[in-house]
Amino acid sequence: AYARLGHSHASATAFLSHGASFASAFCGGYAAAQYAGTHPLAQSFVAGLVGAAFFVAMLLGPSSAPGPTWYVALALALPILGSVVGGYAADKSRKASRS
Repeated sequence: AYARLGHSHASATAFLSHGASFASAFCGGYAAAQYAGTHPLAQSFVAGLVGAAFFVAMLLGPSSAPGPTWYVALALALPILGSVVGGYAADKSRKASRS
């Protein structure tokens, strides 16, 4: 509880954390799309859902203190968006290497 004193959801650390979340989701979506068979974007979307599910599990924990609505929505959307963008990039690179 004391670690939350003075914690701002709009701090540089929070934005850096969101950037790292997006980057790791991008890499996960890229890898999922590379190993996918016929539906690479669906695979990358599911990879993003797994990342968002971990956030929900942490949010529902006994010691969590949810932030403002915009912060929760951003934290849920970034892993899904990042993984789909990574899947799209992998799909484009796969199609470019075939031609």
